[in-house]
Amino acid sequence: MLQSHYVLLLCSFKEQLQQHVRVHAMEAVMVCWEIEQSLQSLTGTAIVFLVIVTSQHKNKPIKVGYMIKWKSVPENDKMEIT
Repeated sequence: MLQSHYVLLLCSFKEQLQQHVRVHAMEAVMVCWEIEQSLQSLTGTAIVFLVIVTSQHKNKPIKVGYMIKWKSVPENDKMEIT
């Protein structure tokens, strides 16, 4: 009985931790986007980045890869931040 209670507690903790990570990851992506938009507005240069998140199986760790590339933004493609 105690073992099954412990397993349920661990599963609950795992789910809460995964939700916490998802929320903070989304917040980080939004902050990066805001920084990118500000940089583009100030300099006319944009950062193009691609984030790749893969997991082959739910019990395996998630692998995150990224690529950052600088590019010049044509004047008519610049976005104003209000």
